[in-house]
Parts: sequence; structure tokens; C-alpha cells
Amino acid sequence: MEELLKAFNATVFTTPRSHALVKNLQELSVEVQEDFVSVFQVLLNKDLENIAKEFCMKDFSHGEQESFKDQFLILYYFHLLNLDSLAGAGATPLIAVFPDKEIRGLNCLGRAIILGTLIKKIGYVVKLTLHPDHAGIIMRVGSKWYFCEINRMDIKPLHGKFVKHNQYEWYQSTKEDKISFDCFAVCDFDLGILNAIIEHCDFLKKTVGFDFFKIAYTFSWDKFQIEFFQEMNDYKRLYSKEFLLECERVSQSRFIQELRRKFNDVIILAYEEATKEKASKDSLIAFHDLYMPTLQCYSTEVLLALNTGCEFIVNIPMELKNYIKCIADSIQQDEGLKDFAIHVISKKMLDTALVS
Repeated sequence: MEELLKAFNATVFTTPRSHALVKNLQELSVEVQEDFVSVFQVLLNKDLENIAKEFCMKDFSHGEQESFKDQFLILYYFHLLNLDSLAGAGATPLIAVFPDKEIRGLNCLGRAIILGTLIKKIGYVVKLTLHPDHAGIIMRVGSKWYFCEINRMDIKPLHGKFVKHNQYEWYQSTKEDKISFDCFAVCDFDLGILNAIIEHCDFLKKTVGFDFFKIAYTFSWDKFQIEFFQEMNDYKRLYSKEFLLECERVSQSRFIQELRRKFNDVIILAYEEATKEKASKDSLIAFHDLYMPTLQCYSTEVLLALNTGCEFIVNIPMELKNYIKCIADSIQQDEGLKDFAIHVISKKMLDTALVS
């Protein structure tokens, strides 16, 4: 325990904790959670008391809303955690407030720890969920468990099956579940976050590009996992087939999401280049509605221009011609993006659904 605290003081905490304060894993976890909440307030530049006051200014006096005040508070925290300014590599409080702006902020594990801690403070039971290269939380409301999406403001009921093991549960989703994962491990929040932080530090130790975290190289993170959390991590062995399939599915899903994000950026850039106006959802909808008949009329020529990058010579309004040309130019150097763009456009012909 003494060596583990030494490692956390060097790589996790913003200010070192004493051995007198931290004598076991539970006390270590409490300190991690409190440090993360402090970091959250620093990143927002406001304290929890002011956040609560700001929240309480909202009107909950009508009808059933009063009975759902806690759920609204949770959603409010979700909103705060999804601020762009908080995005970063922070899986520990120390990384979250690192001076380098390219690094500081919160990743999914950091967000899960903060959100779970805040929900616990309200009085709900929370557990940590472990996925391929991702972490999240579930919370219990009454007798029902809900999955909390960390990367967007969403809480969904769980309908699947929990299989209990000594230090974790394995969850298998059903068709009724409206969540992003088919299966995942579930563990005690307080101990689970320590295990996840240790695993992340071991990842950083082995990852090129995290030289700022050189101190991580001096600790045996894998040995910490074996000593304290070997049984909690046994799901990777017992459910190796399911976990591998989930890894492949999540990897493919993220690849598609990244292509869609890139293509949405292309659509926005093309609109702004063609119209010399700032893009918004409403302006994109209006633009597509205006030119949809023309696009459908010349669909073959549109797809040919996008596929080859050649000049679009049909006599159409200049801003539409420039729009198509900008899209074509933007996708020519990325075959994956080009294939994705042509596939989507051929099916939807620049429908507004392309822009999420």
C-alpha cells in the first residue's frame, strides 16, 4: 500500500497525500474522488456551491418536475462535463490540470470518475463500467439500473442480464437496450476507479508521446493490478471471446464515427466556402432544401465529380457548383473518407441528416 500511495502521489494527485491520511484502498479512492472534484471546479472556474446555486435558479415548480429534481441535476452535470473546454487526456487529476493545453482536460475515465462522484454525493448508488478503451458509469434509481453515457448527455435504462462474480459483474445487453455497447464489466465504483487509473498509467508507461509523464516509468503498474485487482480484471480471461468481439465492434464503430465527423466538417467547410456565410444547422437545411431538386436531377454528374475530382461542367448556380467542388477537393486525398462520402451521398443526396 505504501508503494501504491507513492505512485499516486507522483502521477495522480495534484497535491501529495500522507500515509496517515491514506491507510487502505478505500481511503485512497476517497482522496482521488475529492481531488477530481477540485480539478473539475478549477477547469470550470467555479465551485460546486456556485454550480448548485446556478442550477437551483432553474424552475422545478411545475407538475412532476419537482420529483425529478435529482435527475435534472445529474443532466446538468452531464452538460458541464461535456463542455469542449474540458476535453483532454486527464485520466488523473494531475494530468487534467497539466499546463500543456493540448493535454489538460478530462478523458472518458476522468469524466466518469467526476460524474460518478457527484451522483454519489446526491445519494444514488453508482458503479463503474469497463469497456474496450473506455470507461463509464451506471446508476441505480429505485430498483432499476441506468447507463450514463459519458460522451453525451444521456441516461438510458438497462434491460439486460448481470452475471455476478466475486469482484465484478458481467453485463450482456438486449435488443431493448438503447446504449452504445453490447457487453461490459461492472465493478464497485470506489475500487474500480483505482483499478482503471492503474491500468491507464500502465498504458501511458508503454505509449510513445507521453514523455511528460516520465515519472510513470518508475512504477510497476502491472504488478499493482496483480496485487490489488487481479480478480476484478478476470473478466478479460473469463469473457475473452465476448471482450474481443466487443473490441472489434467498438473499433469499427469508432472508425465510422470518425469518418462521419470528418465528412460533417467537409460539408460545413464547403457550405461556408460556397456561400461566404457561417454555417448553422438551419442554414444547411435551407441550402439543401433549395438545391435538392437540382442535385437529384444531376445525381450522376455529382457522384462522378466527387469520385474523380473533375470539373462539374453542368450549368447550375455557381454557389452550388462551388459547394460540390469544395467537397470533391476535400475528400480526394483520403480514400476512406471518399468512399464513405460517396456511399452516404449516393443514398441520401446531401440530405440534412448528413450533418449531425
